[in-house]
Amino acid sequence: MSTIISARHPLQVIRTTAASVSLFGSLILATMIVTSPGKLRTPYRRIIFGLAMSDIIQSLGIVLSPVSQPKDTPGAKWAKGTTVTCEAAGFGMTMGTVMLPMYTFLLTLYFLLIVKYKLTPRKFAHGVEWISHFIILSWNIVGNSIQVIKDNFNANFNGLCNLTGYPMNCLNAPEIFGECIRGNDAVQDAIVLVQGPILVCFVGILACLGSLTYYVYVLERQILESSMSGQGMSWICQTCMGIRNLLCPPRPPGSRPHSHARSSSRLRSPRRFSHDENDSEEDGSVVDALAGADGGSSGGGSWGNALERQYSIARKSLVQSTLYVISYLASYLFLTIALFLQFIPKAGTPLWMVYLLSITWPLSGLFNIFVYTRPKVRSLKDRYPNLPRFVLFLLVIVSGGEAPPDTQIRAAMRSLGIGVGENEPSESSSTQTQQDDMNTSEPSPLTSNAARCHLDKHQV
Repeated sequence: MSTIISARHPLQVIRTTAASVSLFGSLILATMIVTSPGKLRTPYRRIIFGLAMSDIIQSLGIVLSPVSQPKDTPGAKWAKGTTVTCEAAGFGMTMGTVMLPMYTFLLTLYFLLIVKYKLTPRKFAHGVEWISHFIILSWNIVGNSIQVIKDNFNANFNGLCNLTGYPMNCLNAPEIFGECIRGNDAVQDAIVLVQGPILVCFVGILACLGSLTYYVYVLERQILESSMSGQGMSWICQTCMGIRNLLCPPRPPGSRPHSHARSSSRLRSPRRFSHDENDSEEDGSVVDALAGADGGSSGGGSWGNALERQYSIARKSLVQSTLYVISYLASYLFLTIALFLQFIPKAGTPLWMVYLLSITWPLSGLFNIFVYTRPKVRSLKDRYPNLPRFVLFLLVIVSGGEAPPDTQIRAAMRSLGIGVGENEPSESSSTQTQQDDMNTSEPSPLTSNAARCHLDKHQV
């Protein structure tokens, strides 16, 4: 304990700096969402907005805690506040700390229900999302309000205002520090309000991620099995192609396609997958927007093509949800360990873990903005390979989380002395980057023989 007290000031500097960086990142992320054309129209955007707001509340509580502690707090050099200001900072910090894992769990549940169980965004919003928002907000607002009434928010040795007793360490050593005047039930209430929900959300996150991973594995096995049965399907493909050639002979080289052929091609072209696609919000599941919106006729209508698109959607969703979970674990791993070490007699938290906790715990907002912009940055990197990823990241930030226009990118390339002509994007790639969040140009690594037999008359 004396070691932590001696390191109190450097821990406050580290924690406050990290929380300030995270606060800035979450403010940018929330601003990008509410100012973009999609705003808060889809469940995915609303959940990410909830994550950003949770980190903003938590970061403000961490930043304000050192100065919000009562002036008479022992060893608190930054203390300028009162008991009321300490309660307000503890309220916000505890609320944001519990809301973050709750919204991370809701995000992984969203990916699982949308991708695996084909739940439409509209049904997810009415059946799951709004109830979850109500539970998350009610649990934290009501729970923390009860803690304020019970006088459980007090200053601790780490320079934070959280659920603990007053005087400091009175719950652990009353014979040394005296009987508690405030916060007699702080430890028990912290188990119910903080540790319990964090543990439940952690188990739920792992369960959703594991189920989605197994679903991707099953789809991969199905594609491999269909590929292995190619010898039995090849004669069917050849027969269909022969009939198609007789009914729809190939166009002579250089001839213009008929108008009805162009319109048919446009109607049958598969739509790109996006968690923010507005029409998919109205038409149904975002999975169907790619895998089955065209009635199974796009790309020749082969079962293999639809299965591969379904696999591509599931794999991209798994990657994105895994990155959000990694962001959560990177922020909360040492915090969770430290919380549960409190229940082990005479265990304590090592000083090195306290330092790591002070660095990683407040940085969830910075991690989330990198994950949120990753699909756009990756798509732009494919089109402009000579531009550094950090420059593309800044361009996406400046554009409000959207793919910036080509003129803005070319201007950035000229300012960096990078040639524009060799990186000029094609029309198709420009269209692809206009999709939101999950729309990456990464193709499926597995191709079945059914998919190879593409019966589009313009490609026969």
